[in-house]
Amino acid sequence: MVFDHLISYGISQGYTIWHAHGERKGEASYHAIGAQNNNEQINEGSSGMTTMLHDVFSMFDPEIVEGTGPEIRVEVGEAGVQYENRQDSNERVNKFYNILKDADEPLYEGCTKHTKFSAIVRLWNMKCLGGLSNSIFIELLEFVNELLPPGASLPKNTYEAKKYMNELGLGYEKILVCPNSCMLFWKDNENLETCLVCGASKWKQKESMDESSKKGKRSPAKILRWFPLKSRLQRLFMSSKTSSQMKWHAIGRTNDGVLRHPAHGLAWKTFDSQHDEFASDPRNVRLGLSADGFNPFGNMSISYST
Repeated sequence: MVFDHLISYGISQGYTIWHAHGERKGEASYHAIGAQNNNEQINEGSSGMTTMLHDVFSMFDPEIVEGTGPEIRVEVGEAGVQYENRQDSNERVNKFYNILKDADEPLYEGCTKHTKFSAIVRLWNMKCLGGLSNSIFIELLEFVNELLPPGASLPKNTYEAKKYMNELGLGYEKILVCPNSCMLFWKDNENLETCLVCGASKWKQKESMDESSKKGKRSPAKILRWFPLKSRLQRLFMSSKTSSQMKWHAIGRTNDGVLRHPAHGLAWKTFDSQHDEFASDPRNVRLGLSADGFNPFGNMSISYST
C-alpha cells in the first residue's frame, strides 16, 4: 500500500533536515545531485522517483553519492552510525549505484520526461493497479520497446521487470504449503516431500507420470507468499516522510482528555505499565490484528471485520 501510494501520488517536495539520523544542514540535496547529471526538465519529472530511491537506500549520504566523501555509510540508526571503506562496498552498495544511474540518465537521448528507472516503475505500477496478467504485460513491454528509439532499454518480459523491482527490497518469500493446508514446508520441514499430517505430496500430481516427467521441474501444489514484516517496519523509519509519524503517538498527539488515539485507551496504558522497557522507547511498534470480512471456517451467516 505504501509503495503504491508513493508511485501514484509521489512524495512531498518539501524536505525536513533529518538531524536525528546524522544529516547536516547545507548538504547537497538529492535534486541538486540529479541536476549535475541531467537537464532540469528530467530532474523535475523524476525527482519523486529519486527521492523514493534515497529513502529506500537511506544509509547513503548525499556526499557519498557525489563522490566527495571518503566513506560509505552502511547502517543508519538513531543510536549511531557505522561506516566502511569505499573499497569494501557490498552488494547493496552496488545495487544502489546501479539504480541511481538508471534514475539519473534519460530513457533515451533527448528524452526530457522519463528515466529508465521512472519508466519501469510506472509500467510496473500499471500492471499492479490494473491487475494485468503476465502475458498482457509482456505484450505491453514489447509494444513500448517497439516505440522507443535505438539505445533505449526496458525489460523485455515480466521476469526482467520483476527482478528489477526486487532490487528495491519490495519482494516476498515463497513457502510451499500442504495442498490440504495442514502445514508449511518451512525451516526444518523445508526438504520434506509429503505432509506430516495427511501424507499428501507438496507437488502437483499429474494423471500420467512417466520416468521422463519425474526428472523435469515439478510444480508446487500450493504456495504461500510471505511478506516479511520486519523489513517493512524498518522501511517506515528509513523514510524521512514516515519516520516522524511512527512516533507520533508519543511526541505528536494531543492530550486533552478526549479519546482520540489508541494510546489514550486503557488497553494501551495497561500494556505500558506491564512492559516498562518496551514502552520507554517510542520507536517500538505495537501491532494490532485486523481482519476484513473474517468468517472462520464459514460457520457464520455473515462476515465481520475486526
